[in-house]
Amino acid sequence: MVTEWIENEGVVYDKQDCELKAFYRLIPKLRRLYPKLLLCLLLDSLFCCQPTFKLLKENRLEGIVVFKEGSMPEVWEWVMRKVPSIRPFQQHRTVTEKQIQKREARTHHQRIMRTTPKYETRSVVTQSDYQWQEKVQHWAGRFETIPISSE
Repeated sequence: MVTEWIENEGVVYDKQDCELKAFYRLIPKLRRLYPKLLLCLLLDSLFCCQPTFKLLKENRLEGIVVFKEGSMPEVWEWVMRKVPSIRPFQQHRTVTEKQIQKREARTHHQRIMRTTPKYETRSVVTQSDYQWQEKVQHWAGRFETIPISSE
């Protein structure tokens, strides 16, 4: 296990330490300890920046960056408009249905008599849609796609 603390030593500091800075310290340490291990990191939108991708590449690591609409408006706009014209999104839909009990509130009389209200069941359907795009690279402040190689 490899950890990296987020530390703000002393009371006075120029810049506060943060999760991103700790990540930049953690990756070289991780690669030193596990030089041959194949790793793929799951990152949120905080890490979607050129220095992160450069660090991952230098340390032979793969990364999946997850973000949703609203967290990175410019990237979201670019991905939704530009990328599908180059290569279609891969999609997956999950639909789950389960029966749950629908309980009515107990009346005063039921509380006094210690009886339970009648239970009914209702069906709840949950649908989750996932879209993803492979081999999209962020480089020097602009985005471009990399052709899928047959390595």
